Amino acid sequence: MIHRRHVLTATTLALTTPAFAQGVRGSRTLVVLFTRSQNSRIGAEWVARQTGADLFEIRPRTPYPVDYFETVEQNRQEQERDARPALSDMGPDLGGYDTIYLAHPIWSGAMPGPVKTWLAGQDLTGKRVVPMISHGGYGPGSALDTLRTLAPGAEIGRPFVREGEQERQVVEAVGDWFTG
Repeated sequence: MIHRRHVLTATTLALTTPAFAQGVRGSRTLVVLFTRSQNSRIGAEWVARQTGADLFEIRPRTPYPVDYFETVEQNRQEQERDARPALSDMGPDLGGYDTIYLAHPIWSGAMPGPVKTWLAGQDLTGKRVVPMISHGGYGPGSALDTLRTLAPGAEIGRPFVREGEQERQVVEAVGDWFTG
């Protein structure tokens, strides 16, 4: 099981490299976060604290169900349609930002719909976008290709990709324990 301290240690090591520092000094930085199970929040908040960055959280206008399996089904349907769910807010004007850290999970091997909605509504030309991806064991999936497609004028920084706690495994293990 991955613990918070493992994620923080890995994040610290990854983000104290010269590639991380480049583009942050002397620029305004924004951390954009989308999370449901909070796995992506740890790294996003750490980067915001370390850089003094502003933090914006992507929130769908209609929240995802609390039930994990209902969310999985809704996401499956959205992925099939390449849906772009409406957001409650598109966030700050990006004009004053040079570097944007984009923290999100992988859902069904892909970038979640709300993140695609946010990206499609932004002009990231000339911005440095650094992906911070948490996943349940399958890596970044198609998220980096999606990012390149939706942010064609952006410089894509070296991504931070980390396996997080797997909500499905926790839910199933509790179910097995409870009914066993």
